[in-house]
Amino acid sequence: MNLKRRLQGVIKKLPLGDKCLLVQRCFRTIGLRNRILRYYRATNDEEIKAVLAYIKEHPKEKLPMEALPPYNYKTKYLNEEDSMEVNYEQGYPCIRLGKNKIFYPSDMSADEVRHRATRALIEQDENSPHKYLTKEFDINDGDTIVTIGASDGIFCLSLIDRVKKAYLFEADARWIAPLKLTLNPWLDKVEIVNNFVGDRNVGQTISLDAFFAGKGDCINYIQADVEGAEKKLLSGARNTLLNNDLKISLCCYHRPSDEKDLSYILQSLGYQAVCSKGYFLISYTKPYIRKGVIYASKT
Repeated sequence: MNLKRRLQGVIKKLPLGDKCLLVQRCFRTIGLRNRILRYYRATNDEEIKAVLAYIKEHPKEKLPMEALPPYNYKTKYLNEEDSMEVNYEQGYPCIRLGKNKIFYPSDMSADEVRHRATRALIEQDENSPHKYLTKEFDINDGDTIVTIGASDGIFCLSLIDRVKKAYLFEADARWIAPLKLTLNPWLDKVEIVNNFVGDRNVGQTISLDAFFAGKGDCINYIQADVEGAEKKLLSGARNTLLNNDLKISLCCYHRPSDEKDLSYILQSLGYQAVCSKGYFLISYTKPYIRKGVIYASKT
């Protein structure tokens, strides 16, 4: 059976709602490359010009690219994805990155593990628009850090030898046991919290102001990737931001206005805010291109 017939068979089995969504996406994708090139044809932004050059050079690459950055550096990671060795220990799949083992939820397949690990490496490459820290914007040895949306813990693990204390917030309960295994050698200075972080304290959601009230910890750094809930996170962290001399790495690509809105909130609280280098090509609609991370600090 050829590919066309297999695809027709899969589509035929989809519920009506899913079929409509699939058709809608197909129509939105048709001509998208040309619409993007026309929309930005008069730009003077050299970083946007680099994105346009990339999509011209890769006419078969699927658009929008969502969380995969439109840069050639990612190729070396994608080429190595299939060769990643996935083992199983204590009932959980794991891979080795350098000297460390990274554990994943027990229901993840080996392919899913490879996919997640590869994306994590791509995100924190020196050339990535998703990179949280740079040579110019970095934590200090002995800092207390907060990572929100911790998932596999790879980012926290990259800093663990330098920090005094690390708080990891992860709302998905599937990640809690793997996180404990990944960070097991450092559990004396790690606290893993199974909560959403937002602007209220109800159910499984907690605000940073409520969590840190009375703890007496001096927080030095916050990193957050909360899938579009960043404004709520900042609203629930007002006192924390005002009472600590913080550095913040905040994702700003989930919603079209995030870069502007989040920068305004941070500036109103006394923070300087700049964006990471580069862009994501993430949307079917205008504006198609978005910045990745806001770096904010009081100094």
